[in-house]
Amino acid sequence: MVCGGYHTLALSSDNELFAWGSGLYGECGFGAFIHSNVPRQVVFDPVRNASFEAGESSEGAGRSVGSEQGDTPQIKDIAAGGHHSMVLTEEGAVYTFGYSAHGQLGLHNTVNQCRPQLVRDFTGVPIKQIAAGWHHSLALSQRGDMYACGHGASGQLGLGGTDIVPYFVCVSAMGPKNVRQIFAGGDHSWVLLDPENPERSDYHPPEPLHVPAIQKSPSKAEKEGLTLEDYALLSVHKDAMARSTCNHPPRR
Repeated sequence: MVCGGYHTLALSSDNELFAWGSGLYGECGFGAFIHSNVPRQVVFDPVRNASFEAGESSEGAGRSVGSEQGDTPQIKDIAAGGHHSMVLTEEGAVYTFGYSAHGQLGLHNTVNQCRPQLVRDFTGVPIKQIAAGWHHSLALSQRGDMYACGHGASGQLGLGGTDIVPYFVCVSAMGPKNVRQIFAGGDHSWVLLDPENPERSDYHPPEPLHVPAIQKSPSKAEKEGLTLEDYALLSVHKDAMARSTCNHPPRR
């Protein structure tokens, strides 16, 4: 059982995940943006094998998660942030849901989610630990690399900046550190190193996670098949015509 800002998650011995409390942002994960004063089961959508594709990666073989029938995946750990939630499966996949205004779900957007969403950037990168802060999220891969996303105004992401990051990025400052456990507070993070072997002697930087290119929306000029110059002239002409008295009926 874990407690977030205003909601609670509980995992049963039968691998059933329940949530209750504040659900205005979808943090309870049962498919609606509503509160609940009684535990309700978290709903997982069907996941076909597109999540962890077969094949070798820098961190081991890809794996499939969930099933075509939408069964709850075998859950290893859960975490609750201010208004968002995280789920880690036994296969190393990560699901997030809830408040996303600061990108803390790691889904490349700021859209709130009321059902668990698979973080596809971790395809082929199995995760072994998760942690949720008030508006940020952390993940530790089986290889030992730490990732962060979300609100960074207080430096809690450890990425050297204070921007919002809506997708998981490797915390390169940890470099060869041998991280044993990760923690996320309200607006800060900390890690516990292996006291016997605090450094990884065979360390090499991980390959970047897949970050899709930002799709720029076409401009009005592009939609009409015009150059920016022609579109500007057309706009001036339309504005002039709109202001002309000959285009309006005479006042009576």
